Amino acid sequence: MTNRDNILRLITQVSSGLYVLPGQPHTASRLDADFRTLEKLSDAAMMEFNAIHPGEIDEAFKVKGLHDRLHAVVVQLRAIRHALDVADNAAEKALQAVREIGAAVEESNPEDDAL
Repeated sequence: MTNRDNILRLITQVSSGLYVLPGQPHTASRLDADFRTLEKLSDAAMMEFNAIHPGEIDEAFKVKGLHDRLHAVVVQLRAIRHALDVADNAAEKALQAVREIGAAVEESNPEDDAL
């Protein structure tokens, strides 16, 4: 593989990494929407919590709504964490590819040191 082929391969890796980052038009990661959903779920959990009167809790059914709302918050947080992990891994791979491009260019232009 020539140096040019290697650089083209690395450029492809960089673009693949960039396209999965949040905020890109065609990315599977829609963190903005995920965070809005989390905010709505958190608000619903807080409203459910505020509706509970401690003196009236005499059976598990009285806190079932709060349980369900908090469970939805936990699930949404896990989804966001997963999306962030995917984005982090993609960004790390793209960064490594850029570093390799820099190293490949330096190796192929030793006459630059003479300047």
